Amino acid sequence: MSTYCETKSEETLPTKTPGEKWEGIAFTFCKAATIVLFITLLRGARFILPIIAGAACLLYLATYFSGKKKTRCIISHPLLVAAFWAFISGFSLWVILR
Repeated sequence: MSTYCETKSEETLPTKTPGEKWEGIAFTFCKAATIVLFITLLRGARFILPIIAGAACLLYLATYFSGKKKTRCIISHPLLVAAFWAFISGFSLWVILR
């Protein structure tokens, strides 16, 4: 008779697809960029927002092209999220450099 611990260790964890892995990383950057956006609006940090927002954009593009078509973000489509963060990144860089 097997115990609970033995049965639990024998179970295999479900593997994530490449799109799911990229989406997990992209969602983390999305959260970071959102926090940095609020900090920038309140205090005026310089190059943090364009860098983090640009990274989030690129990661959501990798998510989309890896086959994941839905995300955990408020905007559920990866291309729309990427477009949003691309705009934020470009606009904030323009504001800093003008």
